[in-house]
Amino acid sequence: MQFVIVDPARATVERVEANELTDVYDQAGLRRNSVDHGTIAWSFISSHVLCIVVYEYSLFIPPDKARYFSICNRLFAGGAVLYAADEAGETVDLLVPPSVMFYRDAAEVERAIQAGNIIRPIKAYNGEVVWQWPEPMDVARDQAALRRALSDLGDGLALQVDDTIIMENKG
Repeated sequence: MQFVIVDPARATVERVEANELTDVYDQAGLRRNSVDHGTIAWSFISSHVLCIVVYEYSLFIPPDKARYFSICNRLFAGGAVLYAADEAGETVDLLVPPSVMFYRDAAEVERAIQAGNIIRPIKAYNGEVVWQWPEPMDVARDQAALRRALSDLGDGLALQVDDTIIMENKG
């Protein structure tokens, strides 16, 4: 299977082959139980989805200690593995790596956000923003907002995290 490793510390994009996605985590500096998977883009041509694996708290690392890159208009930090998935969600070869933009530092990231080249990362529950890059994460604020959002489920609302509906009470 073909994957891509993004290394923002060296500003490199490297195609690699492995039997399983998890086989390349070490090469990207990732640990199996500390990752998040995300979807970056969907291809109309191949019907495949471009996916990414990153350290789950990479955007919460203090900006002076993190290395950044973007794909499409999304910001990421630290090493990453890119892969493709088909319509059924099965991992398939990532034949063509996407365009990756690397940033020297947080100031360059901020300029890209201000120019509209990338979207400022946020964490929100039902529209209530509890964190935005480059602020440090306030765990107590985050948990309180999540409790409020979960209690809204009893009122027939949905739990929406960022731009994804996680649970919905159709009551």
